[in-house]
Amino acid sequence: MRTGMLGAVVLAAFTAGLTVSCSRTGPDDAIAVGCDACLVLTGALVLDGAACVPATVVLSGNRIVQVAPPDALVLAGQQVRLDGATILPGLLDLHVHVTSPSGPDPGLAGDDLTAASFRAMLRSGVLTAWDLGASRHVIFEVRRRIREHGILAPWLLASGPLLTPSGGHPCYAGSLPEDTCLLVDTASAGRAGVAHLAPERPDVVKVVIESGPESFPLPPMEPGVLRAIVEQAAADELLVVAHISHAADMDMALEAGVRVFAHLPVYDEMTDSQASRLAAAGAVVIPTLAVRDGYVRLSTGTMTELNDPALADDVPASEIATLKDPSRLGKLGQPENRPKYAAELAHMLANLRRCMAAGVTIAAGTDAGNLGVFHGLALRRELELYVQQGMAAGEALRAATSIAADVAGERRRGRIEAGAAADLLVVRGNPCVRIEDLHEVDAVFLEGVRLDRESLSLRHSVSLARAAVSGRQAGEPCLRAGECGDGLACDADMWCSAKCESEASCEWGAVCTSSGFPESASTCQPGDACSLFDQDCPNSTACVWIGHGASRCWYSTQAVAGEPCASWAGCAPGHQCDGQGTCRAYCAPNALPPGCPVGQACVDDSASAGLAIGHCE
Repeated sequence: MRTGMLGAVVLAAFTAGLTVSCSRTGPDDAIAVGCDACLVLTGALVLDGAACVPATVVLSGNRIVQVAPPDALVLAGQQVRLDGATILPGLLDLHVHVTSPSGPDPGLAGDDLTAASFRAMLRSGVLTAWDLGASRHVIFEVRRRIREHGILAPWLLASGPLLTPSGGHPCYAGSLPEDTCLLVDTASAGRAGVAHLAPERPDVVKVVIESGPESFPLPPMEPGVLRAIVEQAAADELLVVAHISHAADMDMALEAGVRVFAHLPVYDEMTDSQASRLAAAGAVVIPTLAVRDGYVRLSTGTMTELNDPALADDVPASEIATLKDPSRLGKLGQPENRPKYAAELAHMLANLRRCMAAGVTIAAGTDAGNLGVFHGLALRRELELYVQQGMAAGEALRAATSIAADVAGERRRGRIEAGAAADLLVVRGNPCVRIEDLHEVDAVFLEGVRLDRESLSLRHSVSLARAAVSGRQAGEPCLRAGECGDGLACDADMWCSAKCESEASCEWGAVCTSSGFPESASTCQPGDACSLFDQDCPNSTACVWIGHGASRCWYSTQAVAGEPCASWAGCAPGHQCDGQGTCRAYCAPNALPPGCPVGQACVDDSASAGLAIGHCE
């Protein structure tokens, strides 16, 4: 039971704005409820399936113990009147990225970002989430701490890294070890990718089937690779969810055995027969309409909530500022792209209507962590879009409660019934009739304890850590400064590494770099000992030198000698980004010939690199 660990920070006095009593009055034939340690919620409507009906809800500890008629006789316990409100199960969002901000700056991974994500989710009543793509060691460490009661947060389910082809979405520039993608181009690599994740017991395996738009074609996942992934996942008793963007992707994935889809097609429209095949196969679609809806509204300057001062309670001020600046939005800030985003949203809306008409199961998910798709808040917009396309408000609520819980295998969540988790969202009004009432949050209960929503606002500096973490050893994951043992600090990749003041304090083959945490020590970053000439890095990354005898795998591009480096100093394998932002080809300064084109000399970089390497110039 987590109730006793919440602490004074998140406990709110029930006397604030609520009527509290230990009433024993009622009709002689009324059902009796309550117990000495019970919390009895009365006077509200309660979501029962797709309807909101009057009822009494009794909580004990972290569970719902009884749902009774509205005129139940309260014999014992603490009674809380919620007149004019509706009690919902805590909402589920089946597509989030909790370590990703909703603004254009990548920010710092780990607890400094998950804290903002988790606060907004808790405040809005999103109390269970599927994270469908994050660095392996970071996201599974976050999940572990939540489950061991070390972080106040929604219940987190996670996939870890995505399985995608080389050069595929979203790791076009490759993927570093323990990063967000495992690149799979063969059936054996697909099986190995699942096996690599299996020891972490991911809650779901995410595959990427993405051929991209005409303007940006991408290598698609081969059917044989996908079948191998699905078969290996089934053997390991793991669910597979597929990212798709074209209707044909869904057909191929269905043939391979996939039954859960992370998006609706965005680049084209499904046919009625395709929607019928999904329904007949018992497939589930997680629409994520909020992404393209956000793109349309950002690109046209109509995301009005950016001008609402209350948004700063849930979204960092730096993200709000950058989202209001078209020059920071890349393609979203270019007016010529507006018709494209409008067309893509229209495709998704039409595909949702076809799925609804065919009886395809819809489970709610937002892809929060994309530009303008705010954690927690975006789920309200997602459900509003379902209703706008003809879904009844009560059915939209089911998509974010009982249906989503069943898809995620979380039968004790998403329902208000005896034995279910006491994770509840209380809103003013009746969202079964008016879905917009989800904005009117009155209270949030996490495992039976009412959270202090005000203290969780970003305007306050309250930590979500329930237990201090310290003494972590070298090579162990960390989420924030101060968690590592003596002589160590949390580095930019979220590992405990040796502190340093200069290169000289690091072992040969490691460099002294900033940790990325404010006011934290620099750390010795060991290289990967990759070969600059053999280019033996995995996951389509490039081997580069970083100094002090260290080489490491780094994100690659197609840029070759004489071409500009990427903003992250990326070049094609076999090339290094120089100090002027230009890619230079490697050469061997001590070899004859050194390996440069005719007319170019090999400039020796050995003194800087600490390795026998040069570049052609």
